[in-house]
Amino acid sequence: MDKKEKWKSVNNCVKDSFLELFSTYELTSLIFYSGLLFCGIFILDYYNVPTQIIQQIPVTIIWVVIAVILVIFITWLIASHILDLFHIVSANFVDATSFTLATSLFSYSIVRLYILGQAPYTIVSSIACLISFSTLVIRLILRCYKLYYTNKKTSNLIDLKDLFESQFTYVQGKPILLSENDVDYDLLDRGAITNQLYRSIIHCQPNQSYVISLEGEWGSGKTTIINNTKRLLRENATADKGYIYIDDFDPWLYGTQEALLSAMLETIIDHLGMHYSPSHFDGTIKELCETVPINHWSGNFIKSIFSASVKPQSDVARLKQITSRYLRSVNKTVVFFIDNFDRTNEDNVIFLFKLIAKVFDLPGIIFVLSFEQERINAILEKTHHLDPRFKEKIIQQEIKVPAISEEKSQLLYFTCISNLLMAYGVTDDKIKDFAPVAKYIFEKTRTVRTFKRMVNSVFPIVFCDDTLLRKSDLLAIEAIHFYDPELFYTIYKSSRYFISHDKSLEDSLKVSFNKEAFNNDCKSFFENLFAKHEDAKELLSTLFPYVKRYKSKLIFESNSQFSDPETIEISKQARICSGKYFDLYFSYSTNNHIAILGNIKSMISSINNTPNTSTDAELQKTINIVHAHLLSLKNEDHKEWIEELQKNISDINTSNVFSVAVSLYRLIYHLDNNNSDYGFGLGSRSRAEYIISSLLEKCSESEFEKFLSIIKYDYRQIRVIHSLHYWMSSEELDHAETYKTRVELLWDTFADMCNRIVEKNICLYHNDYYYSHNAWGLYQYYKHTENVSEFTAYIINNLSTDNIYRVLWDITSTSIGNQYRYSINEEYLNLFINNTDLVDKLLESSPPRSKDEEFVLQIYYAFRNGSPDIWGDKGITVPTYKELRL
Repeated sequence: MDKKEKWKSVNNCVKDSFLELFSTYELTSLIFYSGLLFCGIFILDYYNVPTQIIQQIPVTIIWVVIAVILVIFITWLIASHILDLFHIVSANFVDATSFTLATSLFSYSIVRLYILGQAPYTIVSSIACLISFSTLVIRLILRCYKLYYTNKKTSNLIDLKDLFESQFTYVQGKPILLSENDVDYDLLDRGAITNQLYRSIIHCQPNQSYVISLEGEWGSGKTTIINNTKRLLRENATADKGYIYIDDFDPWLYGTQEALLSAMLETIIDHLGMHYSPSHFDGTIKELCETVPINHWSGNFIKSIFSASVKPQSDVARLKQITSRYLRSVNKTVVFFIDNFDRTNEDNVIFLFKLIAKVFDLPGIIFVLSFEQERINAILEKTHHLDPRFKEKIIQQEIKVPAISEEKSQLLYFTCISNLLMAYGVTDDKIKDFAPVAKYIFEKTRTVRTFKRMVNSVFPIVFCDDTLLRKSDLLAIEAIHFYDPELFYTIYKSSRYFISHDKSLEDSLKVSFNKEAFNNDCKSFFENLFAKHEDAKELLSTLFPYVKRYKSKLIFESNSQFSDPETIEISKQARICSGKYFDLYFSYSTNNHIAILGNIKSMISSINNTPNTSTDAELQKTINIVHAHLLSLKNEDHKEWIEELQKNISDINTSNVFSVAVSLYRLIYHLDNNNSDYGFGLGSRSRAEYIISSLLEKCSESEFEKFLSIIKYDYRQIRVIHSLHYWMSSEELDHAETYKTRVELLWDTFADMCNRIVEKNICLYHNDYYYSHNAWGLYQYYKHTENVSEFTAYIINNLSTDNIYRVLWDITSTSIGNQYRYSINEEYLNLFINNTDLVDKLLESSPPRSKDEEFVLQIYYAFRNGSPDIWGDKGITVPTYKELRL
């Protein structure tokens, strides 16, 4: 802003401040009180009253009185919250007082100086005047400063037209809200109705009042039609000069008949410029209103005005006579718009009708009343003392607002929704996901006002909260919440009929054991539901697979075992039909499932932003990212974490898949296995091995060779390497022909490692290479080469008092029921040692040094001396899973 514009802004601010002050407190009142104060001070000074009083009162009393007055004054200032008033931008008591004191004291100082001469009072009054003036100036500066920074703020309230034309700037993180301001444009092609009202006004020259009604449903665009009509009148130079427009009267603001009548009088007189104060008629207004009891509409009011008992020269009759003459003399037509005529209370609606019919039936005045016909009819039907056709006697012309064209409204709503979605960051390829909810919104929206309320109420919840829930699902359920709360809460309370994926174990078992009953219940439930909410079936079928199956007349839960291709995407996108996320769509809260999903999304985003070079430093960055996200979770969350990673693995950039594979390989022992390999699907580590295998198929040749170089001496993970080979050669993976050689290369590397271990007698139970069950990788190699005896010889050769507990733990089996059973499998014992006497001897020489070793020893004693279970195994049973550190 340049210097000229700044001064212009300051000048406008000062001008507006004084206009607001004079309109709030009335300039005449301020001048009156200033003059009154001036006269009082001047008279007291002229007759020297203060000096005479002071001379007759002892000094002590004077000081005491002054002190008391100061205390009272200060107390009054505190009680008046003067400091708060001082900081308020709008004109208030501080401004009015400062202006009154400044003008009166300035006038007194000038008069005192030039008429009575200089005196001590002159100095006192000048100082007081300066303080008052300074207060007024400071208030002006403060107001201009605050208004300047207020005007700099960017509003996120936009007009519907701006949204329709996409002419607005979106502020990131803030909701896009539609304003309810009255407008003078037409987005719904209401030109014909507007022209009809416009022509009715300009071609009407009534000798008495003429009443036009604009009737339509709430929110049907009546205000917009009126505003467009006023715009046409202003643009027509002839009409603009020949008409006086009254469009600032709102009957909703007045609660009593007296206030309503007074306000209507003031409004007409003020717009006519008659300089005739309605306050002269306060007594008459009160008397007239009292003649009509609130609950009695016998017509006495109208009668009381014009009956013989009222003098011809009564105030109201005289006012009508003066107003009529004035209207004839100015030769103008008054167009009195009363929008939202039906918003006021029922008694005032009848009262307004009677005023228009009998009190304000002035020549050359046209009333344009907008209202909802059903509301007015309902009011008239309740009024037993009036003929229901009362309205027909008052209104000379009715203009009906037709229903909005479906084609026009569809274009408006769909365009606005599309622009909203794009502003909130929805990409073009995702817009189609919102088509069903957009269609539902269109079908449920009857008026533009309802659409605005929906946009302001629904879209901010969906797009301004940082949530991983699927936006199209969330928008759909919020739209249902807005238009059909009953359906919304029915869905929430009947979750078993809507959650089709990621069910809890309890719910899954209930359905599995009685699918026929569940299918019958579902069918009955949806039949009852859509008997009441048929209009939501199409939308709900896009949200809930069960509804889609009901709509297609398919069975809800089949006895056949098949893999649902949508399962991964439903969980990955945190959809509403998933049992993990269903509640979050209704509670606006969070849970552990969404936290884990957020962890995965955040990790993948960070990885994708990491340079894709395969240097050790860059690999370490990715490892650190994965490690940090993994360590932020509890151990019991690792299983779900790795499952979610598998579902989202396609989101990792191709250039980063190698670094992720290496990261998982190096951190695989950080994953809590949580015994999931024993009866509850793949464990965390087994799933991680599967993911690594699939990633190794996607990386480049050079990257795969680098991976082989990383693992070739990593004897600590010999079992993991064998597992990678198993998955790479598995039919589970989609192998490209060019990558099949990688299976052979990996096996060759693995075979070299195994041969090197045996030839160089590298002990896998040494601290440098040990990890639980790692030796099984070596066993798998010798099993494949059909030379298990060499593996057994290797184990016996390396068996010692230092590692006997580790070897025994490797041959311990785990079974899961209500508890965990640990037992040594005799077959496994023969594969590894094949000599119980050697084991006994080593155990005798190596008593347990920890609780974990004590646990292994108990298992071995159970094997040697215990009773076999129904499976023939001998072991011990404990309530919790054991992850031993040996």
